[in-house]
Amino acid sequence: MISPHEIGQPYESLISSGCDSRLILNPSGLNPYGCGVISRDVIALGSCSASTPSARGEQAARAIRQSLIEASDLRTATEHQFQSVREALHACWNLTPETDIAFTPSGTDVELLALSLADGVAYGSAARPIVNIVIGPAEVGRGTVRSASFQHHDRVDPCGHEVALASPVDEAMERRVTVQTIDIRHANGQPMSCAEIDLAVQQAVIAAADQGSRVLLHAVAHSKTGIFAPRLTTLSRIATTMTDDVVIVVDAAQARLGPTFGTIDYSQLIRHGFLVSVTGSKFFGGPPFCGALLVPPRYQRPRSLPSGLSRYVFRNQLPLSWSDARNCLRDDCNVSLLMRWNAAVAEMRAFYALPERTRGRIASAFVQSVRRHFAAEESIELMPSFDMEDSDWIDQHGTPTPTVISFGIHSGGQRFGERELRSLHQQLNEPAGEGGELAFHLGQPVRIGNQLWVLRIALGAPLVTEIASNSIRGETLSARLSWLDHRLSDLAHRITDLANAIAVSEPSRSLTTVR
Repeated sequence: MISPHEIGQPYESLISSGCDSRLILNPSGLNPYGCGVISRDVIALGSCSASTPSARGEQAARAIRQSLIEASDLRTATEHQFQSVREALHACWNLTPETDIAFTPSGTDVELLALSLADGVAYGSAARPIVNIVIGPAEVGRGTVRSASFQHHDRVDPCGHEVALASPVDEAMERRVTVQTIDIRHANGQPMSCAEIDLAVQQAVIAAADQGSRVLLHAVAHSKTGIFAPRLTTLSRIATTMTDDVVIVVDAAQARLGPTFGTIDYSQLIRHGFLVSVTGSKFFGGPPFCGALLVPPRYQRPRSLPSGLSRYVFRNQLPLSWSDARNCLRDDCNVSLLMRWNAAVAEMRAFYALPERTRGRIASAFVQSVRRHFAAEESIELMPSFDMEDSDWIDQHGTPTPTVISFGIHSGGQRFGERELRSLHQQLNEPAGEGGELAFHLGQPVRIGNQLWVLRIALGAPLVTEIASNSIRGETLSARLSWLDHRLSDLAHRITDLANAIAVSEPSRSLTTVR
């Protein structure tokens, strides 16, 4: 995809390619998520959606580009650098040596690879219908359901070619796949209980297997709003009793697992035998987007892959030991993806270099400050966090810390819908007034239930690292936490001011009466 002479194109163009139209920058240098590819003076609170890289991340991305420009053999150098990213993920997440890692342009594209590995044909078995069960479709990636159908989820593929939205990535594979979705919220927006979700999952899996289908069952380890489902005990029971019929993939794209969050970690999921979908562009703040699939031994070294997958995954994005599978793919280079992953790895290393106690203290202080300041504003309605005590994703030695907090907005007796929240999101992302008040980048609006729309504020690794170590924000950790507390107070006040102005100036049919 990138030839030796094309790698010399400007940094901004190169890092924004190799994925899809979501990365296209507008004249102001921002993509549809309100993020750029050059570090900005912004309080980054949108890691649940996407982030602008920090100076650290940008420097790492530029450095790998320069290294590849100077390489005598681009393909060999790219292969080596992808292996370096694998080694970094192994070290940061304490993965077992037998865990393989494959890379994809985005978290949404991981779905195509997971589905390919879940297909028994990849290991020489006869073709079977595949039922792909997606949990919480409204609270995972925007294009997940299309990818789960083995369809193009965007009008531009990672090679830069225009494609028909929802057309097959591979016709033979797409014909065998049926997608079934299971909600995680009631129509009124309230989360379903773990017992309700578990029952629906078990019924769906048994019904599909009884019809002779192979099943790819998704679990979500932190949805867009922080829900974990189904329970691990349910997943383990299914995996143990239906080994020949069911493959389980855990959607951990938010990357909010481990001691800092009070949950089990990635290595524990691998030991369960689950595929694990991750990204470097959510919590870890790498530029959008960069995905990866953690693969336990059972699903390694497939003999074949669908031919259409080569539009999304190139040879060097798979481990060297997967020789048969690599021969099914194009011998090309997604340098852009490598740049984005290197930015994410720089943030991961900085984050995990901090003492766990420091990371936990910052996360707890963030949650407390957000809840205190937002609760004090009449225009802000905090949504209840997912009850982790009702699940079994909690680490026995930790305390659950929800680092994504959802909130609704109302003004003048009217609740904001999608249009007003997008306007608010955009205005917060711009410096205020001639004084140049800091901009705040939040998570994009998301719908919960049938009608309720919310914004999200999220803690990301780059902000944790900044609070832990940037003396410009204060000489001590306590002083830096105080700085963060003041900024969150400023944000709460600014949200109220903007909400009142939007309610007056932008009357819309998406406003609903608060009851």
